[in-house]
Amino acid sequence: MAKTINDFRNNFQGTRPNRFRISIDMPGGAGLEKLDLYGKATQVPTASIGVIPVPWMGRVIKFSGERTFSDWTVQLYDANDENQDVRKWMMTWLNYMDTVKSHDVSYNVTSTATVAWNDFGGGQVGVHGDQQNWSRSIALYNVFPIDVGPLELSYDLQDTFSEFAVTFAYDYWDYVTPAPIDPTEG
Repeated sequence: MAKTINDFRNNFQGTRPNRFRISIDMPGGAGLEKLDLYGKATQVPTASIGVIPVPWMGRVIKFSGERTFSDWTVQLYDANDENQDVRKWMMTWLNYMDTVKSHDVSYNVTSTATVAWNDFGGGQVGVHGDQQNWSRSIALYNVFPIDVGPLELSYDLQDTFSEFAVTFAYDYWDYVTPAPIDPTEG
């Protein structure tokens, strides 16, 4: 614990919220193995423990219950590139789960997603390292999109890029060792 402001300043290594990377291993058959998203914003989703109240002699005793994980929402930029048309890939994924025309349903079109943040370079946390190295990362398991939000189009909008939200359901998330980025990739 820091005793002086100088101790605090010299030892503090905070997390920068604008240094992150989102990757999704696309499910088989999508024609794309991995999708690195042009994300505008996301979050590390909530993990909560339920409470089991048990009445006992006029009082309520609380016991820990089951863990639940909230849905995960990602705010994405709409890229004007056929290879990075994330909205198209998300709609294709939805179609693999429930086809539009024939209503063929598949329950196991899931994947794994990772969110890495707090990139560092030169051994110093907080020094931007071209997003090549990450100190923290989570993996979300059995991910699938449940809502592909609207893409707003308006003559009023200027000096901005189109964006939309995708909400994913998943079974659980856990901390993982961050994978370095291959410098030969895009």
